[in-house]
Amino acid sequence: MYVQHKGVAMDAPLAPMIANIFMAHLETTLMDRLLQFGITHYPFLMIFIHSLSLPIKWKTTIYHKPTFTGLLTNPNSYVPSQNKKASMVSMANRALLICSTYTLLGTEFNEIRRIGLENDYPLSFIDTTIGIKLSQHRNKINRKLNKPIIRCDKKKIYIEIPLIRSFTLELKKKNHTPL
Repeated sequence: MYVQHKGVAMDAPLAPMIANIFMAHLETTLMDRLLQFGITHYPFLMIFIHSLSLPIKWKTTIYHKPTFTGLLTNPNSYVPSQNKKASMVSMANRALLICSTYTLLGTEFNEIRRIGLENDYPLSFIDTTIGIKLSQHRNKINRKLNKPIIRCDKKKIYIEIPLIRSFTLELKKKNHTPL
């Protein structure tokens, strides 16, 4: 049985907010110390974090542990084709989500190609999968950019007006609504 000494549970509604507060505190208090020791990059879980400059800016890319073998399901095995495709799709999605610059993204796509080729995946299959995921990602970004930033929500306002026949009929014609 595990006992939690500090912090919040993983699925608690406050967990993301408290994690953000803690990370902001950590970045502001420890950044100077890390730079004094010459630490400009740090592997964290699956992300490799690079520090760019003092006004805290970060570059992120995929981090592979030293024990990472790069072994995937062989494309010639008797496994459903969806599972084989999923291995490439998940690596491409992870690269698109984590890599913070296009240079790092290109490097990671080359790493995905290398891993896929070592596992006997055809290069055309790898490049097609990467191309599909990249175009989906770009379309998603373009849709977000094309959305209006300021929305003007129109609210219905009800007012009482006196019944004056000519004025009331004129309002009815303009609004095309029954009074």
